[in-house]
Amino acid sequence: MREEIKVVVFGVGGVGKELVKDLTKRKGLKLVGAVDIAPELVGKDAGVVAGCGETGVIINESLEAVCKEQKPDVVFGSGATPSNVNIARLTYEQMRPAVENGANVIVANSNTTNLWVVEPDLAKEIDENCKKHGVSYFGIGSSQVNERLVLALTEGSANIESITYTHHADVHAFPPESNKVTLGIGMTKAEYDEKLSGKEKLIEECSTRMDYMGKHLGWEVDDYQFEEGVELDEHGLIYRTIATVRGFEKGKMRIEENRIFILDPERRYYDRILIEGVPKVDSMNEFTPDRGMCTTFATMKNALPQVMKAEPGYINSLSLPA
Repeated sequence: MREEIKVVVFGVGGVGKELVKDLTKRKGLKLVGAVDIAPELVGKDAGVVAGCGETGVIINESLEAVCKEQKPDVVFGSGATPSNVNIARLTYEQMRPAVENGANVIVANSNTTNLWVVEPDLAKEIDENCKKHGVSYFGIGSSQVNERLVLALTEGSANIESITYTHHADVHAFPPESNKVTLGIGMTKAEYDEKLSGKEKLIEECSTRMDYMGKHLGWEVDDYQFEEGVELDEHGLIYRTIATVRGFEKGKMRIEENRIFILDPERRYYDRILIEGVPKVDSMNEFTPDRGMCTTFATMKNALPQVMKAEPGYINSLSLPA
């Protein structure tokens, strides 16, 4: 019987804390290291930072040092990264010491889910390095759960004309600083326009999903339209962002994605999927507001058995079984 799988958590923020808590309760998994670059966290017990009591695992600032000492089987990468950079590239550079010290990598990063489509050169680089060191590299998060749900709802369709997917997420479950850095919630409009607003970045991210879903439905999405907006509270700070990307095939709208992030006073969190076709499908799926946080760390943990069994290399997340 295999011994416990040794795990390191990189980034002891919102998602990382939940991973630490969960790992302390799981049989067969052992937390052997934690890494964070925040000076105020380095040197502290990871369990104390996560709010689950002492674990004896002290947060280190060097992933390479932890990997050399502990020789983990897998590293969970949950560190927040600024949205005005190439997140997939930066995440890989952060995780490179894990790969090169023989650890499989699972990152909470939607930009990393389908690099063969959006960044094939980076995918090739990661793939070759992983094969060299006999490990795999995998990106997963809540958005892949949504994609699987959309596709599952099409299985009984005789004909599909278009799909409209709306993700309405209350973000109270995430730390305010994380919401500000990654979503712009809490920024002024001027700060948002300078740091986060960006048609190209969002189209690139959404095109990954639209390409994947489109190909499964026999569509070739070849053009995109983009809309973006924010709403301000009484203090002039952003409390709601909405972005819409529409994918077209030869001028016909095939897939529309609406992403709404909000400090919702009613704590609403839902996904609505409208499939125009035969039959017409209008599916409303409501969740408790912890869904975004929970799904992010849970998908990482739940993917671990499949990643451990996978062939070495870079893995498109939707290539693995749910």
